[in-house]
Amino acid sequence: MDIACIHQYVTDQGLSETARNHMIAPLRIAKQHFGHDVVSALHHVDDLMAAVKKEYNNPRTSRNYINGLKMVVHIPAIRQAVGEDRSVDIEKKLHNELQSLNHASYQMSRRPTNTENSQQELERLRKENDILRKMLQAINSLTAGIA
Repeated sequence: MDIACIHQYVTDQGLSETARNHMIAPLRIAKQHFGHDVVSALHHVDDLMAAVKKEYNNPRTSRNYINGLKMVVHIPAIRQAVGEDRSVDIEKKLHNELQSLNHASYQMSRRPTNTENSQQELERLRKENDILRKMLQAINSLTAGIA
């Protein structure tokens, strides 16, 4: 089964353009990197997931495409071609990868942004500046009292 067949099936099912892209893009990566058709790409799902993560280099984006692969595995013709037991194994691997990407995505959202880091640094420098200004005023008043 090739990508065009998957694209036609997905279109016939009435899925959105976004869903189609999430399903088709990883299969194109498999074709590009490994020369695999859809079924053999799914048999090498570990390599395919690694290639998707490397290609997109972002947990949130990778998650969308791994989820698209999960939808591909649910296509009846694919399940039949891959075999029911192997399909279940592939789904488990994809599910575990999604869990990992969800965690990575969550961790990414919890990190302060560059703007937040800059604001924190600016606030720290302001406090430091205030302390130095007060120290200078104290030194000036001491030296004024001596003179």
